[in-house]
Amino acid sequence: MKIRPEILSTPLDIVNYESGRQAECLVLNSYEEIKSQCILKHIGEGKKYTQDEINMLITETVNYREDLIEAGIKLPKNYRILKIKMIKMMIDFVRDLPAGEIGFDTLVLGDFKPDNFIELGGNGDIIFIDYFAPKRRGDDGFVFPYLRKIDNLLTKEAITFLCGDRRGEISRLLAIIKRQHSNLSDEANKYAIKVFQTKYPEIVDYIKEGVSNNFAQIDSFYHIKDDKYWSDKI
Repeated sequence: MKIRPEILSTPLDIVNYESGRQAECLVLNSYEEIKSQCILKHIGEGKKYTQDEINMLITETVNYREDLIEAGIKLPKNYRILKIKMIKMMIDFVRDLPAGEIGFDTLVLGDFKPDNFIELGGNGDIIFIDYFAPKRRGDDGFVFPYLRKIDNLLTKEAITFLCGDRRGEISRLLAIIKRQHSNLSDEANKYAIKVFQTKYPEIVDYIKEGVSNNFAQIDSFYHIKDDKYWSDKI
């Protein structure tokens, strides 16, 4: 475990610990004033950012959070086990993202994968919980800010398509479900085709093509073999 005890103000009652490419996360029974189970997340571990880069990312993350809230996206509180009902809510979420100004662009860019959503109190709503690294659309239409230190696997063009184009967002979501929750994949694909037919029929053929070729285009963005997971690489 890499968490440094000197940066913590209280002893930790740790339930679980995970380390990813962007962050280290601890599930705790409580933390300081929070008296229920919560997540403590340390972002940017091992990336060797300069102080200027850290300051810029902090500022842009705050701005990105405001962009998400203004777009009507709810941000977090607790965790639920993934079931088909929640997957359908994620598909609806991507379908209903506010439209951008051009083509299939969405108003905001986001890492809209299953791990980044939680269900809100069982009332049929979900919230988006991961808004690092900031993905904002620059004047050129591509993701801003863009630092290779954050993720050197993808180009800014690929990230913009996967996280800011409705075709890429829904295909990436379905591809991740196929690889991580294969028992739910067929139903998820059928549901996506059904609900996109009513609102974005021009995207349905794109979804069907992805289903038929096992989302080969999404794989191609990552340039790694099929036997390895890429779905947590952004």
